[in-house]
Amino acid sequence: KRRGKRGLRVAAGLIERRGRLLLIRRPREARRFPRQWEFPGGKLRPGEPPAQALRRELQEELGLRARVGRLRAHYHHRYRNGLRVELWFFLVPGYRGRLRPRQAETLRWVRVRALFRYRILEGDLHLVARLRGGSRGPGD
Repeated sequence: KRRGKRGLRVAAGLIERRGRLLLIRRPREARRFPRQWEFPGGKLRPGEPPAQALRRELQEELGLRARVGRLRAHYHHRYRNGLRVELWFFLVPGYRGRLRPRQAETLRWVRVRALFRYRILEGDLHLVARLRGGSRGPGD
């Protein structure tokens, strides 16, 4: 994840299928936050727009050619260890390709009301709370 004066800059996707959102689990050997769940995506490269970074990351990580939709949330988060992250969450209304976790340990389709049962990255929890706060889905 790109780190500068402002910290890391990350774009993630809300991919929905039959009322469930896609979560991926970070590998056991991940340098940061091993075995925690997150929405798929990744770091922005220098000068790369967030939506473009998400398309690239979904292709690299999951083998998907994604259609990135509207921005659902954008905020900053500071982890307890001091790591600062700027996060963009986009709706992903469609994709082509066969879903295969290349860098994740595993993946799971999860109903919004069940997201808190997972050990989700702290930076993603603000979005999870928004999604659980009475919305009918990620794009409402």
